[in-house]
Amino acid sequence: MPFLGFLAKKLPYVETDGENPYALGLAIGRASREQTARVVSKNKSFYPRYRKKSWNELVVAAKKLLPANIKWAPAYVEELGGLAEGAGVPFEIIWLMNVEEEIVDQGEIVGEYILPPSNKSPAAVSPERGHCSTILVKRPRGFLLGHNEDWWGHYSGALVMVKVKRQSGTNFLGLSLVGACPASLVGVNDQGVAYAGNSIDVGVKSGVCKNFLMRKIVDCETSQQIVEALSVKPRTLGNNAMCIVGSEQKMFSVESTPEETRVLNSGVRSYMLHTNFLLHPELSNAREDSRLGPHLRYAHMEYLLAKQNEKINEDDVRGILGSEHVFQRAKFWLDDQTVASVIVSVPENIMKVRNPSQGEKYVTYTL
Repeated sequence: MPFLGFLAKKLPYVETDGENPYALGLAIGRASREQTARVVSKNKSFYPRYRKKSWNELVVAAKKLLPANIKWAPAYVEELGGLAEGAGVPFEIIWLMNVEEEIVDQGEIVGEYILPPSNKSPAAVSPERGHCSTILVKRPRGFLLGHNEDWWGHYSGALVMVKVKRQSGTNFLGLSLVGACPASLVGVNDQGVAYAGNSIDVGVKSGVCKNFLMRKIVDCETSQQIVEALSVKPRTLGNNAMCIVGSEQKMFSVESTPEETRVLNSGVRSYMLHTNFLLHPELSNAREDSRLGPHLRYAHMEYLLAKQNEKINEDDVRGILGSEHVFQRAKFWLDDQTVASVIVSVPENIMKVRNPSQGEKYVTYTL
């Protein structure tokens, strides 16, 4: 029986056994019904303005992604079916929200391909649009992950935290946007696997959606399983997954375009970071838009981390996330804002979440 609550100043919170995918989604949808309704209402005007396509055209485009995702992860599609029922929203709308980055933010489906946008409304789109930032830190007795989730401002306060305890498979904590599959932003499981993602705008194709790939990580127990999951083809988006596997004492980054995947290891460094552009030398020549913001954010965070002389603690991570938030707001972001700052500790398997729209306090969730 799921426990539904509203912790973190109205951040919907769900505890469930997660054995039945539909029931898991149902609990999430019920807990986030109010927030989902608010975001759906906003999206019905925002999506067409942003994409310069009608709402119905976007719904039809999103449906073209469904067959590949049903084939690869039918259980995750079931989760979204339960979420739709619990939220009182038609499945086609929930599915569109789950793939909004593919369909609305980065491209549109034409035939079998999703093509880059050519006519976004200048009034709706920031010149930067760099989205998220992630830090991984190796500590003497474990790891830290710090993540700023930057997305459209009307998603502020519209996130869901789920805690899943089940008889088979991993137990996990997962954070997601309303309308998306669970644990698709940040997750940590009882095997010491923790992760966060940063999309990379290198073109989009039809295939397995980014949110399902991120959702898959929380079901993994080893680095090999993670890399294999993220290497599945076809994929929709370029993406970076910053990962920790505590049982292997390992932190690494998986970078991908829709066609290729590469792994970046930390080596002797005590930290890694990522900000929405390709770092691996074998991928860095891929077509990539020339946004300045991600590069500036990377340099800003690298400077702050290097100042710590390889001795970085949770307070440092918290300060850097806050500094990066101020830095981005002052410089480039027009339509995006930080909708969540997150810190994950391994092997404690604790997630701390700050909702900027509700103040500066982090709320702690334990697995």
